Amino acid sequence: MTDKIKTAYEKAKTDISNLISFLECEMKKEPVDLDWSYVEGLNHIKESFTESLTAITGFRQESEN
Repeated sequence: MTDKIKTAYEKAKTDISNLISFLECEMKKEPVDLDWSYVEGLNHIKESFTESLTAITGFRQESEN
């Protein structure tokens, strides 16, 4: 493995870890005026996160709908 690939790989992992930490902080916040747009936003994040996990693990989960 070349140093360039290893460096890029480690940077991507660090970036993802930082994004997950930021997401965790945001998930602790509660909206002042809860409405359906928040539910839609969270469902979009869940879908994107599931797609990302599928891409990295190859595991495919059936829809819960």
